[in-house]
Amino acid sequence: MLRDAINNVQANNLNLSDSDSYKLALQNLTQPKIGLTFLNLPAIGKWLGNDPIVQASEAGSQKYESLAIALGLTPQGLVAETSLLTTAERQNNATAPTLSQPVGALQYLPETSTLVAASTNLNQLWNQISVELRSSALSQVLDQYRASLENSWGIDLPQDVFSWVQGEYALGMLPGRDRTNPDWIFVAEKSPGATEASIEHLDTVAKARGFSVGTLPLGNQSITGWTKLITAPVVPGEEKSGMKLEAQVQGVHTTAGKYEIFATSVEAMDKALKAPENSMLASANFKGAIAPLPLPNDGYLYIDWASSQPILERQLPIFRVVELIGKPLFSNLRSLTVSSYGSDTGVQRSKVFFKLGAAPKT
Repeated sequence: MLRDAINNVQANNLNLSDSDSYKLALQNLTQPKIGLTFLNLPAIGKWLGNDPIVQASEAGSQKYESLAIALGLTPQGLVAETSLLTTAERQNNATAPTLSQPVGALQYLPETSTLVAASTNLNQLWNQISVELRSSALSQVLDQYRASLENSWGIDLPQDVFSWVQGEYALGMLPGRDRTNPDWIFVAEKSPGATEASIEHLDTVAKARGFSVGTLPLGNQSITGWTKLITAPVVPGEEKSGMKLEAQVQGVHTTAGKYEIFATSVEAMDKALKAPENSMLASANFKGAIAPLPLPNDGYLYIDWASSQPILERQLPIFRVVELIGKPLFSNLRSLTVSSYGSDTGVQRSKVFFKLGAAPKT
């Protein structure tokens, strides 16, 4: 093996500097860099057992040749610029980044949100992910989490939700009252005709699962709630003893301007409607987390790692594995932000900003 490696370096047509893929990858890595990683994905896929995420196993699925990652320094942390090369048959699918500024839907996510995803055309994104990650290990993790949500809510997420979200959207996770189960807020730009029909269907599903669907007042806003009366024991120390009735809230939704807002609790909806006063768009932490990622782009995935780590590790155990592998980095990680920049000449570009800082004192 060592002899083969030496021969490859000495042969002009085999060494890395003469690789067309390597040259193309470097052309698309424009930021100053302190380090570079170049991966031959088909070879790695063979080594890993032909995982489809790096070596497609089905005709028509997205196929990749190589991945180059350049690391650069900023005063706040590290920026990883990636260049993902597709195979020749997919190199004509050029796409330009869609956003010249953060999406307006972020105005309804409170600045206390610890995980945020915001972009446009969720339906297109889901279809792309479904094809490119089909049968991969990551796809299995996503499918398991999706199945858990669908079983809890009794809906088909791609059909009942993703299909009509073709404009702006923003998804935010924020700590719940019990600090164990987080609250979620989902904001979607309404599509004429499709949104109303889809919401009516969601209300029908809620009724079929035994929930009452009715209008509730919340400040100056009327919201629609999916509720069910349940019995619960009286807390010791209360004047009355025995059992009491409580309203279990499965979810609430309402219209605000051109957006439909969904939340997992009344408290979360209240925060969403009040968020324009102190939203993610005004958050100093969020502004700092997206500052190293230039515009235009395709939106952001933002994780406040310092606040969301316990929740993410509990709900998605794969994060524990990732953290273990990258322990030196994650021990000082404050937040993580990802953005993509479309594709051209068979190259898909993205950037990841790791905001670093001293670990908080305990």
